[in-house]
Amino acid sequence: MLTLRVLLTGATGFIGSETLRQLVDRPDVSRVTCLARRPVPVDSDKVESLVLDNFDVYNSEVVDRLAGHDACIWALGSRVAPGGDKVLHHRLTVDYPIAFVDALPPGDFRFCYVSGWGTKPKSVKGRAEIALREFGAQRPGMDVFCFRPAKVLPQGTNALVRALYGSLSVGVDVLAQAMIRVALDEPAETPEVIENKQIRTLGR
Repeated sequence: MLTLRVLLTGATGFIGSETLRQLVDRPDVSRVTCLARRPVPVDSDKVESLVLDNFDVYNSEVVDRLAGHDACIWALGSRVAPGGDKVLHHRLTVDYPIAFVDALPPGDFRFCYVSGWGTKPKSVKGRAEIALREFGAQRPGMDVFCFRPAKVLPQGTNALVRALYGSLSVGVDVLAQAMIRVALDEPAETPEVIENKQIRTLGR
């Protein structure tokens, strides 16, 4: 059986933790390497933590550990500035993922970035999307996909709330499944920017 190795950020967050759960459940995934500031507490021999002091600089030892992976799902960051700190927001949202892809060893690779619904080019998420897609276009073998979920709902959200948001929502399990499919199953004709409607289709 073909075995796949995946890098994941934000593994302890709302979206990242569901993504991690689903990756562990896939029999064709042999390794999930979580980039984190501290070890990720999960009971699975598939999962290992790559603890980083910061996400700006990748030394040769870290780069060696990035090698051999097939894809990354980047679920780190937020749509708003933490504590109103715009400099930190830019660093988390733009600088960190750019530093990561710049450090990757050469080879075929799929990078899935969690953006947000209605992202505009001049917004922080928009600047990240543009920079990542330009990087992917210049690097042979790298494919970059930006996911734009609308309201992400927890599993078990009641029917009334789901009806309230309707098509402007997506379940966190559906979002995770959509990203994993694009990262690992490589569905044909997948656009670089994946809007909420297509996320809901891919994650069924």
